[in-house]
Amino acid sequence: MSDEQSLEHILTLDGYRFSYGGASGYWCKFNFKKVKIDEHRPHGLKYEMTLHDANGTRVIGYDNAHNPNLDKGGRHYAPKRQIYDHKHRGNTIEAYAFEGPGKLIEDFYADVNSIVAIVD
Repeated sequence: MSDEQSLEHILTLDGYRFSYGGASGYWCKFNFKKVKIDEHRPHGLKYEMTLHDANGTRVIGYDNAHNPNLDKGGRHYAPKRQIYDHKHRGNTIEAYAFEGPGKLIEDFYADVNSIVAIVD
């Protein structure tokens, strides 16, 4: 699937929320918007994908909705250029290398499945 086809596909997931069927109570939600290409979002996509536990606490999230301020406190990686793509895992924020919409979904689900598989 081309990047353009992948982009059109993930845009259909905007606002989608689903629950995992296991006893853990995990659930995911997706927000995708096509935006004007700029230096922060060179792929023309604003996104947020999150996995939450049964209490609603975010366990992992991928987004580019804000400047992640990755160099705060010297504890995070500081990118050479100001980018918005990053992921959250607990209290840790790290840069995410956006390679395309299809790879974005693959990477998110790889993280989600590693977490949910441990619990369920």
